[in-house]
Amino acid sequence: MVWIAGIDEAGRGPVLGDMVVCAYACQEESEAELRALGVKDSKMLTAQKREELYEPILALGKASLVQRTAAELNTAMTNASLNDIEAQQMAEALKNLEKKAGRKNAIERAFVDTPDPTLSTFERRLKRFYKGSTRLVLSHKADQKYAVVSAASVIAKVTRDAMIQRLKDDVGEDFGSGYSHDARTVAFLQKHWTNKAHPMHAHVRQHWTTAKNLNIRQFKLDGFL
Repeated sequence: MVWIAGIDEAGRGPVLGDMVVCAYACQEESEAELRALGVKDSKMLTAQKREELYEPILALGKASLVQRTAAELNTAMTNASLNDIEAQQMAEALKNLEKKAGRKNAIERAFVDTPDPTLSTFERRLKRFYKGSTRLVLSHKADQKYAVVSAASVIAKVTRDAMIQRLKDDVGEDFGSGYSHDARTVAFLQKHWTNKAHPMHAHVRQHWTTAKNLNIRQFKLDGFL
């Protein structure tokens, strides 16, 4: 019985909210069942379909989640790149998954969706933090190539979506997806940016270009006044 794993993230790019990494493992033959369920890269599925797939995916395997809040990312990025942070999260998720699976279900291979243009570069990053025996198979667009990575993608996305909904409830506004290409997100940030007491600020990724641009505009306005 061969167990394989997939590792993917949700929320790498948004200017608001947590980044979520998921490592998911199942028996190799279960990949066919995942495909039959309609499991795909989470970006290719509707929110409703992802919700529908969540429990069936977990019923076929095991998952481990690692989340980093915006505040944690802000601190970490003062001396580490986003790719290094993501590699650390992936290593942590895989190590936790191996413990959860146990020796009986030792994971043979882990397919990793890599953000670096050069696969070997991200492999070196990952191996700085992961020293286990699972063989790492890195790939671009792994969430589209391997059903086990697609499953991890769905779990991570459902988890982040739930977090974003809680944040919307907390601030009392629908700010959209949290991505900088979303007009509702940008309008929300612009509306509350000067109010440093607004709860939004605890969830803003300060190192992202959108946040930096807003800081620059505010600095220029303050200087003019």
